[in-house]
Amino acid sequence: MKSEKRHAQILQLLRHYGFVTVAEISRQLKVSNMTIRRDLDVLQGMGLITRSHGGASLTPERGDVEWPLMLRLQEQMAQKHRIGQRAAQFVRSGDVVILDGGSTTLAVAQHLTQDRLTVVTNCLPILSAISSLPNIKLMSPGGMFYVDNQCFIGPVTVQSLKSVNANVVFVGTSGLSLDHGMTNRKFEEAETKRAMLDAAAQKILVMDSSKMHTHTLATVGPIDVIDILVTDDGLSAADKASIESRGVQVVIA
Repeated sequence: MKSEKRHAQILQLLRHYGFVTVAEISRQLKVSNMTIRRDLDVLQGMGLITRSHGGASLTPERGDVEWPLMLRLQEQMAQKHRIGQRAAQFVRSGDVVILDGGSTTLAVAQHLTQDRLTVVTNCLPILSAISSLPNIKLMSPGGMFYVDNQCFIGPVTVQSLKSVNANVVFVGTSGLSLDHGMTNRKFEEAETKRAMLDAAAQKILVMDSSKMHTHTLATVGPIDVIDILVTDDGLSAADKASIESRGVQVVIA
């Protein structure tokens, strides 16, 4: 098992149980205690967990700390696949499409089968995933590389996006709430997302429902900036109604 997948599974165990011993993690993942201790050292170095009493617990969430993209790719995989597949249906042949960085937007990219597309993305895994597809002309705005999220952000990225006129943009978010709207853990990444939204005629948020009722450090924009939210069936009926009351179409994948 690759270390990234193991790290994601450890985080899921800690999220579910609160505190888990090294022995229990080793038993569930079927690897040695020594391997688990090394994994926990890595996760503690990232600021994601706290080691204590022969095991570990999740570090209380802070507004400026996010799981690295390579770990988030292992989280909510089935939901993200369905969201990506459904969201990609809003793209038409010949469209100019902006794809934000993130694990859910990567799922959208993997379902783009339309002809004569131009895709603009700041996300390195998306660039890699679709670089050889014959139906896509690929562009990247460049900028400062943010390692944890594997994307380019900052003033150079924002300036490049100002010259783009897209038919549709797909953005992700660290959190969504009725009061705070869309939020992100880095100011530079939030600014880049706003530039992407400004550059497109149709604005689509792709988000698994676990992000609902959370908010983080930097504001991206209010909910009503978005035209469409594509999410999973974990979104409550009350939240769906509240979001739709603000003029946003909610699509359940």
